[in-house]
Amino acid sequence: MSSIISVITTPFQLKYFLNNIEHEEFKKFKKIILLVDSKLTIPPNNHSIEIIRIEIKIFYLSKIISKSFLHLRKEIIEYLKQSKSLIHYLMNNNDIKGIVIMSEKLLFTQLLMAIAIKKNTYVYGMEEGFGHYNTDNLVSNIKKIFYPIISLFLFGFPYQFYSQLGTYRKISCLFVRDISKVKKRKHINYIESTLALQKIKNRMQSGKVLLATSVLSEDGYISEYEEYKVYMLVVDILYHSNYKIYIKQHPRELKRKINHNSVKYLPNNIIFEDINYAEYDYIINFKSSIVIDAVLNGYPSNRIITIGKVKSKNEPFFSQTIQIEDYKNFRIEKNHE
Repeated sequence: MSSIISVITTPFQLKYFLNNIEHEEFKKFKKIILLVDSKLTIPPNNHSIEIIRIEIKIFYLSKIISKSFLHLRKEIIEYLKQSKSLIHYLMNNNDIKGIVIMSEKLLFTQLLMAIAIKKNTYVYGMEEGFGHYNTDNLVSNIKKIFYPIISLFLFGFPYQFYSQLGTYRKISCLFVRDISKVKKRKHINYIESTLALQKIKNRMQSGKVLLATSVLSEDGYISEYEEYKVYMLVVDILYHSNYKIYIKQHPRELKRKINHNSVKYLPNNIIFEDINYAEYDYIINFKSSIVIDAVLNGYPSNRIITIGKVKSKNEPFFSQTIQIEDYKNFRIEKNHE
């Protein structure tokens, strides 16, 4: 029985995968195998799905090559030992004829791509963020050179690292939400796929602001203390500008980072794509994928504030928004209601 397999780590990935699985491309497969993070809840569905629950640890290349390299090597090797039976299952299951890649950054994703090379399976990409829209740059090219060396040291065997899934030579089909913004490659069949769009027409003047926090400290960009200072400055300005502040945490944030009486946290089980953007006067983000969904839903880009350096050529969605490179320069018009 031919099977297709994917790794699911976030509620959005699960929803996006199930939304697209009815496509004609997947009808050649009789069975779906999902490696699902043990913390996720699977909603009822009508598909023939085998669920394999695993603890999925997040090992990003940016952290692997950081100062904690030796510590991470020990942690990764232990993780691989615990997952030995699963890896053996994946490598030796001859029924697996297709692989769906949601995020190229995960250790298990890289293992799946290594399996794809060995088994000559169909490889599908499903856009879950900005990887498919960005173009390769100097940093990503350097990573491609060094990852085979690093993976040999970490895992005991070398394999390639592909920083943007759209450049992966074995991908035959790529599901994206906005084909017009993708740098096309000849070998890929592009399919435009959307979740249910809200198509915002009338935006409320509610005095509410949606603040999408990020994993700036978790991914090693800045320290926890520096991240706290960034958020508190933004919140303080919003508070004194008479806005009601609602916070949507990133799925990988382990704790609430903002301690301020004026903020309200949205429930953790709500994904960006389920939010009614029309309720908010502004959306403030730190280069978050919420921008993709908000823009495609028709939310005015001049009401989306992106904090962080934006390279307009490589990051088309962010370039439409109000860009503030240094958080210290954050300003917003006063709410007069």
